[in-house]
Amino acid sequence: MYSALATLLFSCCMPIPKPAIPDQYAPGYFGVRMTPEGRLVRITEVVEDTPASRAGIQPGDLLQKIGTYQVDGDDELREMITTLRPGTRLPIVVTRKGKNLTLSLTVTSKN
Repeated sequence: MYSALATLLFSCCMPIPKPAIPDQYAPGYFGVRMTPEGRLVRITEVVEDTPASRAGIQPGDLLQKIGTYQVDGDDELREMITTLRPGTRLPIVVTRKGKNLTLSLTVTSKN
């Protein structure tokens, strides 16, 4: 009885590893830090070797549109990005130095 109790106590106190989430089910990731600017979003940092850096997004860019989604604040944008699946390719419209640019971004997961 002691060994059964010890096993039960030991097993319930051990940390349970989280299962790995396959990429196709992982939340989407761009690799940027952003701040709201009016109803749009200003890119403040682009993480090296991420979808955003490979697409050519730069700090200071004003994010206008992702695919067919018109940007309307950073909270909704963050939520929308996480619903995208890795491998999804999207046109991204940014304003840089007063000119609109259309870039192509392929979503990945953060794993």
